[in-house]
Amino acid sequence: MFLCIGNKLNIVLLRIKTKYFSPTLFIIISFRYSNQIDMLALIILWVSFFISHSLLAATSVKIFFVKLLKEKFTYYRLVYNLISLFFMALIVIQIAVTASEEIFNSGIFFQFMGGTLLMAGLYITNSTFKHIDFWSFLGLSTKEESATLVTEGWYKVVRHPLYWGTFLILNGIFFLKPTVTILLSVLLAITYIVIGIEFEEKKLRQSYGRAYDEYAFGKKKFIPFIY
Repeated sequence: MFLCIGNKLNIVLLRIKTKYFSPTLFIIISFRYSNQIDMLALIILWVSFFISHSLLAATSVKIFFVKLLKEKFTYYRLVYNLISLFFMALIVIQIAVTASEEIFNSGIFFQFMGGTLLMAGLYITNSTFKHIDFWSFLGLSTKEESATLVTEGWYKVVRHPLYWGTFLILNGIFFLKPTVTILLSVLLAITYIVIGIEFEEKKLRQSYGRAYDEYAFGKKKFIPFIY
């Protein structure tokens, strides 16, 4: 008898849970885990970008493709940039579709700060390209890049002004839209810049030797007076 009553009670409770609680719990759990999956997907995309960007820029990989592609190697830089652009497009799309609340209220002050940093970063980046071959950088020019060490313009201030401009742009975007996804992306990108600079400077010292050491003396890497 008690077993029968207990079974009936369980059936009633199961119906109540199914009718009232399960849909709500399902939505909450689905949102929570879908958001985690979106965050994980964003991290995977960033890591994929970092790996492809670093691997294809490695000297040993370039030498391999020089032997493989021969005269067609002139398009290597273009393909390299297109692959980077492809991953960046996926990252932007992933950030856009990932639900993420703002960490703090981006009022007028933070909007002004973000806009200022963004414009400053764009200005530094644009003016730096005046001292290097922009079309060769994009891979749209077939002429060989200059082997001369660039020390003019913003290169007088920091050793890697393009990274400085990128740093300002990233922080500007965050202050304009201070969400968790953008903060995560900014931190990952800055971490990659810091690590990438170490490898890039090794290549620069191999290429220019003492001349680069003399140029780098007294200059910060990419943040004036700080780093």
